[in-house]
Amino acid sequence: MTDRLARFTPVGPDPAELLVRMGRASAPTRMRWRVAVAVLLASNVAFAWFALRPAPPTEPVLVPVVVPIAVPNTPVPPWSGGLRVYDDPDRWQPEPLAGVAPSGPMLTPLAARHGDID
Repeated sequence: MTDRLARFTPVGPDPAELLVRMGRASAPTRMRWRVAVAVLLASNVAFAWFALRPAPPTEPVLVPVVVPIAVPNTPVPPWSGGLRVYDDPDRWQPEPLAGVAPSGPMLTPLAARHGDID
């Protein structure tokens, strides 16, 4: 049996030769490498020229400056229409108008806890 296997020669291309041919066919040509290197070199030179060139001289620009003016912090009364949060709604009592409202304490939503409502 070993004599038969020793005499056996495969029909077809040599596997080593086939691998060499496939490797040569898959490799790019020398011209492609030259073009790729030239394009990369040109892009690097263009980037360096744009990035490293000095900025053109400019004239100074006058910018107006807004100076804040201090406004006194005055409390807003609750009847002026401003929204305020109070810890106790009975704390702020507006002055009654003469002839329009009674002069007694004003009724508020929480007046019942003080005993103002019978």
